Amino acid sequence: MAERNRYLIPALGTLLVLAGAAAHFLTAPERILEGVHILDEGGRPLVEIHFTVPVRQEGVLPEGGMGALVQVKLRTPMVAADHHDEYLGRAGIVGGDRRVPLTDVAYEARVPGGPLLTLRFERPVRFRLGDRDDRTRLRLLIEEVPADAG
Repeated sequence: MAERNRYLIPALGTLLVLAGAAAHFLTAPERILEGVHILDEGGRPLVEIHFTVPVRQEGVLPEGGMGALVQVKLRTPMVAADHHDEYLGRAGIVGGDRRVPLTDVAYEARVPGGPLLTLRFERPVRFRLGDRDDRTRLRLLIEEVPADAG
């Protein structure tokens, strides 16, 4: 009997560790948006959005690359699919550049066609999405803010 009990406690400990790891990876994170940063890359402004989970961009509106409202269609892991919506106003955006009139960023999970990442600008900007290689950040390169916009 003592011989059997000798293995019981380590086996139970291992099961508890495995259960904790499974719970960590199989539950939805508290937040999807980690942060929004306005940076300068080679003299051009850049909006960089960081996520807490891997995302894949599947499309962008407006397709022409110019607008005051930019929506990026995302694909997120199943655990985040029904996650709540999140909003970051101007105070939640780190950095600043007068060439980037960004007012707010929203992650909208429960909208038709969602989840969507929505960026609102004070006036139209010409933009292009950065490379799709990075799974936890999205880069929006601001090419110009038209002088007659606004």
